[in-house]
Amino acid sequence: MEIQGYILHVKGSDDRYQHMQEQIRNLKIPFKYILDGDQCDLTAEIISKNFKDKLACVSGISSCTYKHFLSLRDMIKNNVPYGLIFENDVFLDKNFEAAVHKAISEIKASKQASSIKNFYLSLEDSFMKFVKGSARKKGQTVYKIERGEYGGYNGYNTRAAGAYIVDLEAAKNIIKEVDSNKCGLVSDWFYTYCVGEGIINLYYIHPTIVSQGSHNGKFNSLFPGVKRKGRLSYLLQKQYKKLLWRLR
Repeated sequence: MEIQGYILHVKGSDDRYQHMQEQIRNLKIPFKYILDGDQCDLTAEIISKNFKDKLACVSGISSCTYKHFLSLRDMIKNNVPYGLIFENDVFLDKNFEAAVHKAISEIKASKQASSIKNFYLSLEDSFMKFVKGSARKKGQTVYKIERGEYGGYNGYNTRAAGAYIVDLEAAKNIIKEVDSNKCGLVSDWFYTYCVGEGIINLYYIHPTIVSQGSHNGKFNSLFPGVKRKGRLSYLLQKQYKKLLWRLR
């Protein structure tokens, strides 16, 4: 098994389960649902082992972040070369599977001098950050993101954590950081922190092949107090931002 898919799912969210089943129905990539780690599963031992600061409590954010870690731990346990990780509200591009296989082929074919390894590859359009037009090359899918190009922590931004691919080396390094220093940030900011501290390397896929339902207005967020985003506003902003990034 070269690539294993993981879907981070909250038990009882039947609408999202049906949605994800429809999204992956025709894919030849194997998937596992990460059902452990719901808020009711978060014991004091789990919290103390994995979290610190504002995440050192039972909450929707700590639960979601813990499910990300469970998928990485499964990769390590089963020696999975590449993990494809989804939150349970993603919408996949019609060319999703072909694009993923092209990206993996590109990664495997990379020359030793610039080999793509220890990586977090963002697949989604969340936060409306895209590969700059001046950096794009015909036929290239995977782009290394350098410090300072996209804001965020220490000049890096992982574009949320709704859909991404990590290799086994990155999974090990992220979990090593959790085990050594614990996590005090929601998953996307924790991954951005790991990039900013040189723990893992950041890449973007271009074009993006995933949208998150809680970002594109098709789903409510499962986090309390987060207002549902407008669909029309999302579509207009996406087209505007894509144009801006293409002109850079």
